[in-house]
Amino acid sequence: MEIRERLKALELPENTTVELVESPPGPPAPYIVLAEVYGPDAETRRASAHKIQQAIDQVPALAETDNSLGNPTMRARVAIDQENLNFHQVDEGAVFSTVAALLQGVDLGYSHRGDGRNPIPIVLRQPKESLFIGEHLLSTPIPTMSGETRELGDVVTITHEPASYPIYRRDGRFADLVMASIRGEHHDAPMYALHEVEQIMKKMDWPEGMQPEVRYFNQPEDESKPTLLWMGEWDVTKETFVELGSAFNYAILGIYILVVSQFSSFKTPLVVLVPVPLGFSGIILGHWIMDSTYSMPSTIGLIALSGIVVRNSILLIEFIHMKSREGVPMRTAAIEAAAIRAKPIFLTALAGIAGSAFILPDAMLHGMGVTLMFGLASSTILTLLVIPAIYVWLRDDGREM
Repeated sequence: MEIRERLKALELPENTTVELVESPPGPPAPYIVLAEVYGPDAETRRASAHKIQQAIDQVPALAETDNSLGNPTMRARVAIDQENLNFHQVDEGAVFSTVAALLQGVDLGYSHRGDGRNPIPIVLRQPKESLFIGEHLLSTPIPTMSGETRELGDVVTITHEPASYPIYRRDGRFADLVMASIRGEHHDAPMYALHEVEQIMKKMDWPEGMQPEVRYFNQPEDESKPTLLWMGEWDVTKETFVELGSAFNYAILGIYILVVSQFSSFKTPLVVLVPVPLGFSGIILGHWIMDSTYSMPSTIGLIALSGIVVRNSILLIEFIHMKSREGVPMRTAAIEAAAIRAKPIFLTALAGIAGSAFILPDAMLHGMGVTLMFGLASSTILTLLVIPAIYVWLRDDGREM
């Protein structure tokens, strides 16, 4: 953040773009926010790209916007004047070869050094500072078909015109790109920023039928109207979320199978897994209190939390089983389990919360810290109240306390 503020204070030449490039901490994405703009023609795509960039500039969480269009420079076009060419009796091929020799150089041959396996090309060319169309090039002598010489400037004309825009394709389709970076605060996340951009675009004035359709998956099949496809880190994020969702399901299934083998019951593992959804309330509340956005590290923290909080359920149910075998009524055993196991459960939860607090300042892992801290707190408190009640409801022996 401090570096970005210092860069803004620099006095830069006109049309200069300065970008702060950071190495991606995870799967590499060329840009954190990347908008691919599709449309029926180049003019429509460029106009849409400029308006989309204006919308991105209004989102506080995004910084260093840029596009693939750039600022086209002026180029010099060398054209042969056919009238003067015929008047001076100069061969057209001589003009082409002279211009090529002046701007590209001339290959003279190779220097075969050593055993000749790596010959060195010998090229005669002008220094780079001389490679511009000026009097020194236009005064170059050129032969005529009558054996005389004329100057190159006698048979060519020089005009200056804007250079072409860069042409980009993805999977064979023409597209223009708009790029941006994330500001870097812990509550900044690409997904939320993309939603803000969409809301701003809806309020902008667009020509009839020219407001881009926003897509998050796959290129458009119909390019008769502008389309915005979000890529960049979002493309990596959506794939990662799918994989993390599968990992979460496998984690829950693995825990269920282990608990079934331990208690020899198919109902008891369902009680053991109750603290997992109980932690959701704390996770949502924690993100709201800390002004954080739910991100990929938050999901990783949720998976880690699933393996931590079920331990509390196992401690309580094991204690209830132990007391039941001693002849204690089920309801009394449940109350004693919550009372006696409360201290070790709270201490282990506090240790986990204290450890998670150290990753809160990290902008990338902030969501994971919030998930672990508030998820542990809510699931621990609710586990002591809910697990004994549910277990008694399922396994009550009917004896009074």
